[in-house]
Amino acid sequence: MSKNNKIPEEVLEKEILYDENSDCVETMVDEPKDKITYGIVCGCDKLRLREEPYVDSRIISELPKHTRVIVDENITNDEWAYVETEFGSVGYCMKNYIDLNTKGDWHDR
Repeated sequence: MSKNNKIPEEVLEKEILYDENSDCVETMVDEPKDKITYGIVCGCDKLRLREEPYVDSRIISELPKHTRVIVDENITNDEWAYVETEFGSVGYCMKNYIDLNTKGDWHDR
């Protein structure tokens, strides 16, 4: 229950959508969850971390092999991964060079 003990937490985490054709119909929809995956740089000695998801984008830094990253799957596409390094740098990397661990965190490797 919420702090006011009137509305259950699971209801507070939902979005209410109203039907424009009726003033009495509403639908409960789950909000999208953040999809986070852990990964490690592999397949190259240095992976370029870029400002934007394209090859001509400014290079923020180069990540050495075995650098740990957190991949935000909400922003990631088939070619580019939006990552945050274990040191706090954020940007885009070529997804092919990141070994993704979908089962847990870095400690599960």
